[in-house]
Amino acid sequence: MPTAKYITGLILVLLLTACSSAGKKIDESLTEAQLYHMARKQLDEGDYVEAAASLKEIEARFPFGPFSQQAQMDLIFAYYKNNNHEEASAAAERFIRLHPEHPKIDYAYYLRAMSS
Repeated sequence: MPTAKYITGLILVLLLTACSSAGKKIDESLTEAQLYHMARKQLDEGDYVEAAASLKEIEARFPFGPFSQQAQMDLIFAYYKNNNHEEASAAAERFIRLHPEHPKIDYAYYLRAMSS
């Protein structure tokens, strides 16, 4: 039977491991284009978690930049491919609300439906 010290130590190790691997820092000197191309590469390689982090960074740092709408669309896809359907659905809803006239709005509706 494990002792309380053993269980506490195990929990501490698990928490430290989770914290150290959660979210790598993204270089703040990257331009919007560099950040977007990095995110696209991550998507192409199937690294949807890191791609989502990069795409969210674009949204935070460049909300009105030339890549922002495509980054929002790609974020929906990254969430969907990572089986994070609630986030994908919420991101799709946000995109639809913010950009109702976007030429690719049907893709946002499609991903929202697929996430349901």
